[in-house]
Amino acid sequence: MAHRIWQHDSYALRKYGPKTIDYFLDIGACVGTTSLLFKTIDPFAKIRAIEPCFEDYQILHPLGKTWGFKTYNFALGDGEPMCFGRKNQGTHKFYTKADRKWWPDVPEFFAESKTITEIFEFLHIKGRYIVKVDCEGGERFILNDPKSIPLIEPAIQFNIELHRFGGPLEAWAEWFGKFKTTHRLYKRTTTREHDENGQDIYHEIDAPDSNNQKEYMLVKI
Repeated sequence: MAHRIWQHDSYALRKYGPKTIDYFLDIGACVGTTSLLFKTIDPFAKIRAIEPCFEDYQILHPLGKTWGFKTYNFALGDGEPMCFGRKNQGTHKFYTKADRKWWPDVPEFFAESKTITEIFEFLHIKGRYIVKVDCEGGERFILNDPKSIPLIEPAIQFNIELHRFGGPLEAWAEWFGKFKTTHRLYKRTTTREHDENGQDIYHEIDAPDSNNQKEYMLVKI
């Protein structure tokens, strides 16, 4: 996954350059691949990388210190502690009290969580910013937060991977519809299709058609 993000520019970030973006907010940073990529694209941007899995954060944090971006060990959630559900690296899930049926029998740990509104306020995200979200279903907390709309409206770009655990497709179609006058919506076609520069290809669409680990992107008009 890491080499694909760098080699094929999976989030379509290389169209930007130095001093074009003020903040890059990486929600679900894992070990920091995308944050580091954007730091090389715009070394002047303030990178804010969030990762709730403590093991992955132990890799992310020293990377941030070395390359000059800030890292945070909490989850996108409802503001309450969330139960860690171990999967594979990059696919761990975090569960609320309402998700107790999916909790492991013996929870390893609970992570602090913040809503999308709390994240923006805590990190002082402003100006020209890009938001990337890949948190294995945690995106449902954006979907259920009406305050998310005015936060995403000013974004230069918004990347998100949708998961079935992250909310119904119909609700996401309605959510994306809120941005028809401010952004164009794109979907990444496949990880095997690339342009002449080897970059992943995104096609403009009207509405999301799948929430089964599909990448979508809003780009400011």
